[in-house]
Amino acid sequence: MNDTEKNIGLIGFMGVGKTIVGRRLSTALNREFLDTDAIIEMTTGKTISDIFAQDGEKHFREIESAVVRDVCSHSCAVISFGGGAPLNESNSALIKESTLVVLLRSSLDTLVSRISKNTKRPLVSGTGIDFRERITAMYAARKGIYAGLADIVVDTDGRTADQTVAHIIRRLRL
Repeated sequence: MNDTEKNIGLIGFMGVGKTIVGRRLSTALNREFLDTDAIIEMTTGKTISDIFAQDGEKHFREIESAVVRDVCSHSCAVISFGGGAPLNESNSALIKESTLVVLLRSSLDTLVSRISKNTKRPLVSGTGIDFRERITAMYAARKGIYAGLADIVVDTDGRTADQTVAHIIRRLRL
């Protein structure tokens, strides 16, 4: 698969903007948009929070891995991967093999602010100091994995979604 046929995979921590940037990037590049979290919810008929609550994280990760395998079999798509998808080594290998990986990155303060406004995040629901500590610990555990997988790193702080898309397109040179 050459680079023009490769998928463009967006990875990064929850709240960084993978879905909105992915949708807009796919429109700008006239490519199919695939969002692993949305696919999981559509195929199971449950929200991710419900899957976590009813079936547990392990079951969610099994479903997620199946969806990652499926979306990575596409070509010329823009794919938004759930924040935890790259933590699984098999997922990471598929993502790296089939996509040009764009890491969207924001400061911890920005992420905490965005995530605290969304009550649908099962791994970090809540507020206060304990909430910030959970986010900080998860971010610290994941950022090296994300960075190791990335072909391109794009900081989103101080950029709108459209500015982020324009920056990604310049970096991709497609």
